[in-house]
Amino acid sequence: MHRKSLTLATHATLAFGVIFLAACSQGANPAAQFQAHDIADFSGYAVAVADFNNDGRLDVMANSLGMSEVSWYENPTWERHVIVEGVSSVVNQAMADINGDGIPEVAYQSQFAMQAENSEGLNWIAMSQGDPTMPWTTQQID
Repeated sequence: MHRKSLTLATHATLAFGVIFLAACSQGANPAAQFQAHDIADFSGYAVAVADFNNDGRLDVMANSLGMSEVSWYENPTWERHVIVEGVSSVVNQAMADINGDGIPEVAYQSQFAMQAENSEGLNWIAMSQGDPTMPWTTQQID
């Protein structure tokens, strides 16, 4: 039996979890199995998935307005790896392997507020230095 796995992320009031969808590729009506994992004690915002460590598994990235870092969570242990510290009000991110090293670069937005006069609104790109579990370099873009 061949199985495919896809990682999806959701959030709840105090914790966000990861749901695995295992779909059988055999038969006309493939069965699905779900298993939820709480991986952080904050409400995930702008949750996305990418393979950060090039192991063939989708890892999870989630922001929270109350956090002062950008992090990713390694599948399947859900160990947190900090990309950058000391950022505030991260509201969005996008990942793509721009330089072809097998590790996606992360574009993210920080310092946004609900009122325009309080919103500096900065755009950044973070790049791994070869080991995605270590802090990354960042550069402001805009």
